[in-house]
Amino acid sequence: MKILFIGTGAADWVLKDRKGNEFFRRLTAVKINNNLMIDCSADTVDYVNSNGELKDVKNVLITHTHSDHYSPETIIDLLGNDVRVWAEKESEKMILSDMPQLKDSVLEIFAENTVGEYTVIPVPAGHSVANRDQTPVNYIISDGDKTIFWGCDSAWIPNYSWHEMKKYKYDLIVLDGTLGDADGDYRIFEHNNISMIKEMSNTIKSQNLLKENGKIMISHMSRYAHKEHNELQKQLDDVGIMVAYDGLEIEF
Repeated sequence: MKILFIGTGAADWVLKDRKGNEFFRRLTAVKINNNLMIDCSADTVDYVNSNGELKDVKNVLITHTHSDHYSPETIIDLLGNDVRVWAEKESEKMILSDMPQLKDSVLEIFAENTVGEYTVIPVPAGHSVANRDQTPVNYIISDGDKTIFWGCDSAWIPNYSWHEMKKYKYDLIVLDGTLGDADGDYRIFEHNNISMIKEMSNTIKSQNLLKENGKIMISHMSRYAHKEHNELQKQLDDVGIMVAYDGLEIEF
């Protein structure tokens, strides 16, 4: 399995403010092999302009409908009307309202859903959107050999989701890394700070959820809450957590 981090930033990274060749994070999106994506925002266009087409992507999983994760215009412009855009049922209603030309692609939460060549299990995330009927989700994804957990956006993994998550062993676990070390940040109820990340990482390892050579990473970093990328990576080296960056590709 091959994972390409198209974007690794939270919503406070604004593309029009990018200057020259400075370090920058696009809004969070990831490509699995060449045919599956998780989330797609307007920033994904910038990736395509710099790195080539996404023409082989046949399916897109939407975690939730915040605009930094979901842009219907971008999805159609980049991927066309034949792409399948998958989400839990209430989010899918919004997607079909925005893009009625697409096929209905509802995912059942806590169930094994077949999406192309993958088995996809959505689990509720520690996150929310304005429409309380919608359930933001994280994803357990397997190709039959490799298994990953995608945990952006989410704060603490909810209890029911944890019980589902721990049924499996993972080659890669990606956790929400939005916040830094600041005390009293109200966003801990929907995103992780460094202490939360370290605590969950310790528990994941103590419960033996990683396969041999399995990795824990973070993505979805806030522009203003964190140290510079290399300093953030040094901060997490001692607990064996990798910090994703745009354009990083890993294969396992």
